[in-house]
Amino acid sequence: MQSERHPQPAPGVRPARSQDVAWMLTLWTAMMAEHARQDPAFALAEDAERIWQQSMWDIMARPDSFVLVAEPYGFCCGWVSRHPAIYLAREVGLLSEICVASGAQRQGVGRALMEAAKDWFISRDVDDFQLATAMFNHRAQRFFRAMGGRPLLMRYHFELGAKNA
Repeated sequence: MQSERHPQPAPGVRPARSQDVAWMLTLWTAMMAEHARQDPAFALAEDAERIWQQSMWDIMARPDSFVLVAEPYGFCCGWVSRHPAIYLAREVGLLSEICVASGAQRQGVGRALMEAAKDWFISRDVDDFQLATAMFNHRAQRFFRAMGGRPLLMRYHFELGAKNA
């Protein structure tokens, strides 16, 4: 049995390969199902899995982005984005997703992925990066604060009922 005090070392993090997308999809689908259970705003479209898979392959092909894996426990992806010209920092890193299997949480996988993402951004002279998490995901919020992040923005959701008209 794994001890909470002495977790096994985090698996190595490496760039994703196209064949990784299948197991990544399984983790992503479980994460999104939990999100949808918590808030219906996260309900997925019928073809969401196909679209998500294609987006991962597209991100892997871009020179300004990354998909990193700690196979088969977790993954993250992100890219460099242009900031509006009003800001001093011209570029900002965006961590689009970080997903760790529920059984691998609190074992160093998320930390290893975050450190690898930080290294990727640093290697491209990006001074900071941002990410978003669901308001109900208090565990993720605590983790991101423990990793040195600080809350920056809060996004609001308005249901207008137009889709039901």
